[in-house]
Amino acid sequence: KDCASLRNFVVFAHNFWAAPLSVLASTLLLLRCLGWPALAGVSLIPALIPLETRLASATKRWRKKTLSAADQRMVAVRDALGSIEALKLDPEAWEARVDTRVTKARSDELEALRGEYELTVANQVLMRVAPMLVALLSFAVNALAGRELTPATAFSSLALFSGIGHP
Repeated sequence: KDCASLRNFVVFAHNFWAAPLSVLASTLLLLRCLGWPALAGVSLIPALIPLETRLASATKRWRKKTLSAADQRMVAVRDALGSIEALKLDPEAWEARVDTRVTKARSDELEALRGEYELTVANQVLMRVAPMLVALLSFAVNALAGRELTPATAFSSLALFSGIGHP
């Protein structure tokens, strides 16, 4: 876990300075390309941050549940393996008790994994959809303002919105 944290820090540490610069540059270029309607879409980004934060926090809580359930399952399996050597008198009754314990532990672990993965997928969907929502809002405001949207402006703006979404 510590190695993974260190690796993630090394990989993403540059985002502390690069991401704000990238977002600022993309926003300024959007203003030049699309005009003031770009601000409508860009203003949606701060509104999405609390939702992403909640999803990430919930995912972290579910991850702790998953790890705890996995530990409980490993304890049950270890106890079962240790008991195999000690108990050889009544294998049918013993196997049923151990099987029930291990199966319940595995079921709890799978439930925790499912919750964790559902939140992870929701967060990934939000991260992928957010740049499109921002672009759609800007284009809608552009259309409501009666401004012309040429293909060159639209595709350039989409590329810049993508830069904001994934600095």
